[in-house]
Amino acid sequence: MRQLTAVMGASYGGILAFQWGVTFPDFMRGLVPVVSAPRTPAPALQQVAETIARFWEDPNWRGGRYAEAGGIADTMRAIWADTLRLYGAEAVLAARFPDPVACEAALRRMAEAGAGFDANSFVTLGLAASHFDVTHCLGKIRARPLFALARTDAVFPCSLAPDILRDLAGAGVQASYFELDTAFGHLAFREDQEQLDTPIRTFLASLNGR
Repeated sequence: MRQLTAVMGASYGGILAFQWGVTFPDFMRGLVPVVSAPRTPAPALQQVAETIARFWEDPNWRGGRYAEAGGIADTMRAIWADTLRLYGAEAVLAARFPDPVACEAALRRMAEAGAGFDANSFVTLGLAASHFDVTHCLGKIRARPLFALARTDAVFPCSLAPDILRDLAGAGVQASYFELDTAFGHLAFREDQEQLDTPIRTFLASLNGR
């Protein structure tokens, strides 16, 4: 059977990488989940719950039929702005826009760009993440995991690492771990990609016997 060298993903993509590891255990030799975990942690669960509550509070929501009432753009803009702050966007933008006023304006522009995202899709993705938990079947994983968390991530904090490594080891899965030393929080996988290059290249080479 032909195999992928590895399945890699960050954030939601990391959730999918863990899911692939337990659902298709022979399909890949390695797993590389970044700023993610085999179970959605409390900060992310809280974000999902608060977001869904804000949709329900919007009088135009109408059980998801918001288009009939002219949409919920204001709510979406506010949700995206708060989500971006949680993810570390302010630190990212501050590095580009030293002036606080310009930084806030840039964040508003990013939130505006996200306001067109379909709210029902937003809710569906959030609920799927809320129910995600493969900790009970980690023993199905046959691929070698390499996972990374970011020092300043408020969504998947580094405090998760000891329990994840313990759970994987208890299931007979020997994983490698490294930590991104970054100011960019959950967005570190994108903003500090260079920190990922060497560990991932070395890991992929080891999977290919080099």
